[in-house]
Amino acid sequence: MADPRSGPPPGIQELEITRSIYVTRAEAAVYLNVPPRWLANNTKSGPRYIKVGGLVRYSVEALDAFMSAHEGRH
Repeated sequence: MADPRSGPPPGIQELEITRSIYVTRAEAAVYLNVPPRWLANNTKSGPRYIKVGGLVRYSVEALDAFMSAHEGRH
């Protein structure tokens, strides 16, 4: 049995996390190119979010789904 204090299993330490799955309101606003206040004021009609304690977080998947749902026809 491996010693749990020895670190992650082989192969895991080579993995790199390049982006967080959840982003802050400010990061989501940059991603959507809208003011952060717009997200705060549109909690019912804007993208889905979660609250962790008093902190609001948006999943990148929810932001992409919101944008896809609001695509116009060209």
